Amino acid sequence: MLPVQTELRRTLRGHLPGSRGPGMMGQSSPVAAYGVAVAAVAVVAVVKVLVDPFMEAQIPFLLFVLAVMVVAWLGALGPGLFATALALVVADYLFLAPAYSFGVDSPGQLLDLVVFAAVGAATSALVASMRAARRRSAASEERFRLLAQGAKDYAILMLSPDGRVEGWNEGARRILGYSEEEILGEHFSVFFPPEGRREGRPERELRIALGGQTFSEENWAVRKDGSRLWANGSTAGRWPSPAAPTVGPSS
Repeated sequence: MLPVQTELRRTLRGHLPGSRGPGMMGQSSPVAAYGVAVAAVAVVAVVKVLVDPFMEAQIPFLLFVLAVMVVAWLGALGPGLFATALALVVADYLFLAPAYSFGVDSPGQLLDLVVFAAVGAATSALVASMRAARRRSAASEERFRLLAQGAKDYAILMLSPDGRVEGWNEGARRILGYSEEEILGEHFSVFFPPEGRREGRPERELRIALGGQTFSEENWAVRKDGSRLWANGSTAGRWPSPAAPTVGPSS
């Protein structure tokens, strides 16, 4: 019996118990990240020394916020918080009156320091969170790509929201009979028998999947040569990515 399945990546991995995902993607060392923090704050300090004479209003912390953002993106939360603390020390010493000394001369300066510390911490947390999410997404995409390429016993399709085939692996070619050139751009309803299309099965599966649910059923699917295979299928949508169907042999 040959099932047709449209699955999330997690389920696909369950069909490949012997496979191993890729290692962590190019993470920089902690020492390098903190070194970047020192360098970024130093660069901003030099820039401020050069441009402050030409600025009417003194804004001691604005450029340091940009440095914190860059450091948090490149090095995560810890280096971002370190850059914030280092920027507080540098700004207090160089750019808050009296210059070249530590200390707070007025409640206004204290407020500036407190506000920058809060903004720096919040910025570090937000940017580090965005960075982590992007890295997880990239790692997940890479794992899925490797699994799709290696899954010769499962046909893996990438569908657009309107059901057109946008991706096709070697397993799909072997099982369903279409080459990638033949099937790309075609509607996935070609894999349904005539009675399934009349009943609106393709549209129903897409509607449920794109609504955030998983559609599962056992039914017939059709190969390129017109022969049928009994399918135990499930369809799941992934936003903003398209839905991803698979086909393979069952036990």
